[in-house]
Amino acid sequence: MLLCEGSTRMAPSGRLEAGSRTWLLCAFLSLSLMTAGCGAGSHTSIQPPPPSFALSLAPGGVSVQPGGSGTATVRIMPANGFSSSVSLAASGVPSGVSVSFNPASASSSSTLTLSVNSSAALGTVSIMVTGTSGGLSATAAINLTVFLPPPPGALPASFFALNNVDPTDDPVKDGMSSGAVGHPIRLAWPYIETARGVFDFSFYDQYAAIAPREGPNGIVAIMDLTLGMTPGWAVANQTTALCRTLSGGVVGCQAAPDNIQDWKDFILALVQHYDGSTPSRPHLKYYEIWNEWNVNDSQNGFWIGPIPSLVALQTTACSIIHAADAFSMVLTPSTVGPAMTANDQAPMDLANYFFYGGSNCPGGPNNMIDGVSFHGNLGLANLNPYPLPGEGCTQQGCNGSIVQITSSYRQILQQNALPTTPLLDTEGGFESANITDIDQRAAWLAQFYILQGSLNASEQLDWVSWFTWGWASSPGVAGQIETENHVPDHAGVAYNQVDNWLVGRLTSPCVGKGKLWTCDLTGSGNYEAEILWDDSQTCSQGTCTTTAQSVPPWAVKMRDLAGNIASITGNKVPVGLKPVIVENQ
Repeated sequence: MLLCEGSTRMAPSGRLEAGSRTWLLCAFLSLSLMTAGCGAGSHTSIQPPPPSFALSLAPGGVSVQPGGSGTATVRIMPANGFSSSVSLAASGVPSGVSVSFNPASASSSSTLTLSVNSSAALGTVSIMVTGTSGGLSATAAINLTVFLPPPPGALPASFFALNNVDPTDDPVKDGMSSGAVGHPIRLAWPYIETARGVFDFSFYDQYAAIAPREGPNGIVAIMDLTLGMTPGWAVANQTTALCRTLSGGVVGCQAAPDNIQDWKDFILALVQHYDGSTPSRPHLKYYEIWNEWNVNDSQNGFWIGPIPSLVALQTTACSIIHAADAFSMVLTPSTVGPAMTANDQAPMDLANYFFYGGSNCPGGPNNMIDGVSFHGNLGLANLNPYPLPGEGCTQQGCNGSIVQITSSYRQILQQNALPTTPLLDTEGGFESANITDIDQRAAWLAQFYILQGSLNASEQLDWVSWFTWGWASSPGVAGQIETENHVPDHAGVAYNQVDNWLVGRLTSPCVGKGKLWTCDLTGSGNYEAEILWDDSQTCSQGTCTTTAQSVPPWAVKMRDLAGNIASITGNKVPVGLKPVIVENQ
């Protein structure tokens, strides 16, 4: 310590005399030395963290046939004020594969293109993407799967659909492997025809613009459009028609229109607009007549009229659509509810609909309906715990496992001369159920899609649409699998991985033995795989339990829902609630 001697004196002028000034300076130096020392009393200068960045890739896996290419979005995520351009490069690129970035240097995002020629080896490899900026660098990995053209009857990409709540939030641009656009949650008629003869297609044009395409020159948008409810202007008595104000101030009614000519005019305007004449007005693949027609709810339901009136709307729409559009298909109104067996309420509602002529569709195959729509909801959202897709539940409010639900509807179709008519699950998922753990959500979604994918051939289940995607207008909406940063969350990543596992493969029904599920896949080039999970295991707060399970002797590698790859030794792998896939190549 610095010791100071002397006294403090005030001069007549009011200023401190020289000795006093010396004493104060000495005291200041003493205090400074004390506070600059070690220990809790020391003075520390707090510096802000330096600028930095991280990389993410969406999707995390791409499947490409020899001679083809695949893309992913590289996102640059700045931190601490970083704003510089990042140069991108790839390493671990196998022979026969080329990589490009557009742009090669970016500050926000870039498109990665993986081009595969005929000499590339089949299988899955991990390619590392590195970003550099000055002395900073970051990395992210993407799995590239090179596979042969799929065999006939393989699961198509359009099996994986998303019910998007916001057409400006394109899931493909955000890194989702979506092969189709599920029906918008705004039911079309009251929103398109805002007054008799006044049409506004702009909202739905945005969905058509982001929908994957098929058909000659891509003139068909792989999209489902649900048409009913009835607009308020089309009924005279809105009280008896159970009309209500929908989002955006639009009035929708549960009853049929007073005059079916209004319906005819709407359907004609619809197919004349979506006629494939321009890229912005493609043909729409599916028109779904009505939403959840068999829900009896005066406050929140969608239909209260007699069944023959709904059948009349369907057959009228079929006549107009099929006469004008060779590319579109008409689906029944969606059915939802208890369906553990074919004798339960929802399948019997569908049987009753067919009894009144609901299987008829003029212009369809043999003048029969093109497809049958149902909603794959396992039960009321307040069930706790919410049932797993393969297990279902039996208490009040349960609808059955997803396998029971699908099989029950197929039995009704077989009983009504529709043995090969496609089934489409046009809305399904855990929605607002109490599943908050991120690993449980990922496991649930994966099981939901794997089980239904396994029924693609045996039950002619052609389409499964997850409810929902789209953050911009509805943060926290039921079933959301997107983050506020517009990238897939854990469940969204699982969606992409399961898409990678199933698309292009031949599936067969999954088998449950106790709580252990196995699902076999085959593909071109002698490809074999098995998907496994164990419903007796749990996930909580980042930890998932597993048990060692035997796998077929041909299995050489395992992949998980995060895209991680591991070699298999000893013919056993750890299996938990989250499905894994083992493969022979």
